Amino acid sequence: MSACLTTILAAPSPSRTGSDGYAGARAAYARGVATGESGSIAAAPGSHPGHHPPLWAVALAFAAGLGTAAQARSNGGMAIATGDGFLTGSLSLAVGLVILAVITAARRPSREALLRTLPAMLRDGRLRWWHLLGGVGGAAYIGSQAVTVPLLGVAVFTVAYVASVTSMSLVVDRVGFGPGGPRAVSARRVASAALMTAAVGVAVSGRLLSGDLVWWAVGAVLVAGAVVAAQLALNGTVAVRTADPFPAALINFALALVLLLAGLLVEHLIGHRWAPPPP
Repeated sequence: MSACLTTILAAPSPSRTGSDGYAGARAAYARGVATGESGSIAAAPGSHPGHHPPLWAVALAFAAGLGTAAQARSNGGMAIATGDGFLTGSLSLAVGLVILAVITAARRPSREALLRTLPAMLRDGRLRWWHLLGGVGGAAYIGSQAVTVPLLGVAVFTVAYVASVTSMSLVVDRVGFGPGGPRAVSARRVASAALMTAAVGVAVSGRLLSGDLVWWAVGAVLVAGAVVAAQLALNGTVAVRTADPFPAALINFALALVLLLAGLLVEHLIGHRWAPPPP
């Protein structure tokens, strides 16, 4: 469920004036199209330097963060119980996909965005096919979580993942890959990324000194975090341009599930099974 919240929160939130964040951002994008500046929606709510996100959005993001730690612990334990990280990741994504499908089917704006707005934008080029590849990040995140948490623990996984997302997000924002166009990289954000990187060093220092740190697992988490940073930008772009967050989230989970199921199939075809660490 935390992954659902993270995916939905990737798009702009309502502004302090109380206007609809998705509709407002979409209107700003439409103005950009009309003036020949469709590559950016810098005028969208939340993109101004002095804008502060509403308290409810911050609280929801915080709750998603707490849920991420709980999800990591749950998926790691399930991976050990099933003896297969790909199977665990697939089950986790299937649950999220069902939840998002029910929500999307129950909301008329979400149905309209998924069945009408999104296909129309793909046809006329306002959205490209690669905007729908956010599920690659979802597969990387859930898959790495199920495989590496039993090896690293929840704390090391979470710190390494957040550090990677935070650092890569600076690059994503700077090049304008997200829905808000290019954003300046402030000294405060650079300092935050540096602190998170230092936190990774502190988190792994004990196991590094004892010689039982699994380096490939740390690397897998860092790569997954970098991919997720791009995923958030892609999902945010789709959510803004369709004026609804749920189609992007639904497609994200569906693609991620297909990728993990493909990995599970290949794993069993070659006769290799993921081996959980000893108790």
